[in-house]
Amino acid sequence: AWDEEYESNNWVWAEAQRTQLLGWSFNSIAYLSTIGWTESRDMWTDTRLYTRIEMPYTATIFFVAHGDIDYAVENDGYVYEEERYPDVWSDDWFEKADLRAEKVCGRVAADPFLLGYYMGSEPAFQYTTRGGWIDRLIGLEEDAPGKQQWVELMAELYADADDFNAVYEDSLGWSIVDFDDLYDVTDLGLVKPDAAAFMFRIADRYGSVTKAKTRKYDPEGILFGPRFDCSKDNVSKTVLDALEPYTDAWCFNDYGERMDTWDDVYAFYGKPVLISEFTYLGDDTGFNNAPYPRVPDQRARGTAYRDRVTKVAARDYTVGIYFHAYYDHGPDGRWRNWGLVDPILDEPYGDMIQHVVPTNELVFELHRGNAPTDWWKRPDLDYEPAYVPGD
Repeated sequence: AWDEEYESNNWVWAEAQRTQLLGWSFNSIAYLSTIGWTESRDMWTDTRLYTRIEMPYTATIFFVAHGDIDYAVENDGYVYEEERYPDVWSDDWFEKADLRAEKVCGRVAADPFLLGYYMGSEPAFQYTTRGGWIDRLIGLEEDAPGKQQWVELMAELYADADDFNAVYEDSLGWSIVDFDDLYDVTDLGLVKPDAAAFMFRIADRYGSVTKAKTRKYDPEGILFGPRFDCSKDNVSKTVLDALEPYTDAWCFNDYGERMDTWDDVYAFYGKPVLISEFTYLGDDTGFNNAPYPRVPDQRARGTAYRDRVTKVAARDYTVGIYFHAYYDHGPDGRWRNWGLVDPILDEPYGDMIQHVVPTNELVFELHRGNAPTDWWKRPDLDYEPAYVPGD
């Protein structure tokens, strides 16, 4: 089918999908809309496809590894834990951050269709579970800058060794004499206030470096911050407070109904919000769609899409909302009904699309407050599309 329909050519394929997306009144493409690694393995995409398709987009700079995308980073001696949870005070990560920002910004900064940058994809900022970023830094050698930062923080939080022992002696199994003894500790579950304080330091350092590196190569692109994974406890006020000075807007991957949360985030920080990923998966496909939001069939996917996009568009602080994804996929061997299009038949899910199109056509009127949020129940209302494909 690839040979016959698209001449085995990425550009032919891209033009066809652009025409289809515009026909459905989509006006932007999302963060992994181009696929495959280039000769520089710290970029997950051939950015020429972005510029060729001529639709607004946001580029991702993978300052940390994400999921199974090991080729989002240099893979010489690649160790997932080190790339997923780097020592953000190390010279090595500082230099890699510069390299990644230079390569991505160098290719897209001048593109008039560029909206800005995601400063990473779903960094693991949670701090209430073991095995994450905090634990990895505690487990480093004593000369590691991240380990030194943790020891210094404990010395700041506790007046002396006795105060520290009162909290941690039982879990540590022994008593420290002074804080330098902590350099010998490689495994310690922090109490939540201490974990929050250390995560604040990690996030603050991450934000300051990623902003500086991106601004070095593009002084104007919008900084959307990292794409927060909202399915865990990544979105805490501690982390948002740490990253706030380094972002122009927030972006959240939201697989739930959290509009009240985003109302609160905007009320507190006063920064626009982009929902950078959401979806509903139809069980009529027979795929294993757990643990993501599931609905019975494609028609229900369409009505769920309509409801969610309408709610987001009606908020004056929202930049937009991205649906995940264009095609169904399942790289872990378990296919899921992510997409607008069945990738085997290369055909749209028509029962869904018939709800998607009128919703997309109305988003600007909803955003301006000119359309009611129950517009589909009001057949007497007649709106001209605010966006005409091809304009």
